[in-house]
Amino acid sequence: MEKNIQGKKIKDAGHQVFISYSREEGESTISQHDRDIANRVCAALESESIRCWIAPRDIVPGDDWLNEIINAVEKSKVLVLIFSSDTDKSQWINDEVKIALDKKIKIIPFRIEDISPQGVLRVLKVRCQWLDAYEPPLEKHIDRLVEAVCTHL
Repeated sequence: MEKNIQGKKIKDAGHQVFISYSREEGESTISQHDRDIANRVCAALESESIRCWIAPRDIVPGDDWLNEIINAVEKSKVLVLIFSSDTDKSQWINDEVKIALDKKIKIIPFRIEDISPQGVLRVLKVRCQWLDAYEPPLEKHIDRLVEAVCTHL
């Protein structure tokens, strides 16, 4: 696949990992915290040459968010879910997880708060091993996450 960026055709090798996190707008400082951790996870994985897909970075302005997210999840080998108290409130995350489960894509929940999933996401408690990352230092947990992703690729 090729992308046309600033008049240049660039070969897009695709991605291996989809990073899912709460992007809810508004007053939530937790969602901003989720976004910051998601970006740190993305940087750590990409420093190991593991190509990630993360919104909004990988959505071209003007493209349809829903179609882009569906395509990105389906093309992934691993979905990393940054899990916090905002996660259960996000319909986007519920949809991303449903797609991943339907396509049998490996899901690694990266729990950044000591809480349990509610609603639809409760299925993850029995479907996959969680990586708890709420005790400092975060870097140690990100390193473990990189190792786990490498194991599944």
